[in-house]
Amino acid sequence: MKKPACILFLFGLMLFFVSCYERKKKTEWEEIAIGNYSCKFPPDFRLIKRQHIDSYIGEIKGDSFSFNFGYGRFSDGLETPKSYLENGFWKFETEMVQSGKFMEEGKSYTSDELPKLEVLDLRPAKQEDSIIGKGCDYVAKCKYDSLEYDYPIYFPETTKKHHFKIDSSDNKYRQIAYAKNPKKDEKGQAYLFYQNDSTNSAISLSAHNLTKEQQDLALKIFETMRYEPQK
Repeated sequence: MKKPACILFLFGLMLFFVSCYERKKKTEWEEIAIGNYSCKFPPDFRLIKRQHIDSYIGEIKGDSFSFNFGYGRFSDGLETPKSYLENGFWKFETEMVQSGKFMEEGKSYTSDELPKLEVLDLRPAKQEDSIIGKGCDYVAKCKYDSLEYDYPIYFPETTKKHHFKIDSSDNKYRQIAYAKNPKKDEKGQAYLFYQNDSTNSAISLSAHNLTKEQQDLALKIFETMRYEPQK
C-alpha cells in the first residue's frame, strides 16, 4: 500500500472510531444528583432547580416528557391500598361519623363520650357486597355493643388507578406507582418515593400524561435511583 493511501486509510479508520465513540456517548445514560440521591437518565434530560421554603423542588426535563421532583423532609409517597386500610379516612368515618348513628337523641356528648366502635375484620369486597356499598373495594366488619354490621370502604381514585411496587430491603423504603391503563387517552403516570433509613430526607419524582412507552421508560429510570451518604 502506497504511503498516501495508507495515511488516508488510517485517517478514515480514526474518523470511524471517533464517530462510534460519539454515538455511544450520546446514548449513554447520565447521572443526575439531587441531595443525597442520584438517578440515571437518558442524555436528553437536564436538571432545572427551584428552591422552596421547606424543601428543594424542581424539574428534570427531557425532550418528550419531564419529571417533577421534591427533596426534603416533606416529600411523601402515594396512598397504597395497605396504608389506606391502616390509616385512611375511612377510619375517621367509622369512629366519628358512624358513631353518630348510635347516639341518643337529645343527649350531648364530649369526644370521649362518643359511642365506641370496634373494627373486627377487613376483607376484599365481593360482587354481592354491592348491597352494602356499590363499587366498594373492601368491607369492614364493625361492632357496637352487641351489634355487628358491615361497613363499605372505598379507596381513593389515585390509589385505585395505580399498580404499586414496594421495596423495603437494604435499609430503604422505595415506592413505585404507575398507571394501570396508560393507553387510555395517553394519560400514563409514574411516581417514585425513596427514603433511606439513615436520613430524614426523602425524594419523590413524578411524571404525568405519559404514553405507554414513556411510562415504561420512567419505570426503568426509577430502578436506577440510589442513596449516597454525604462525605
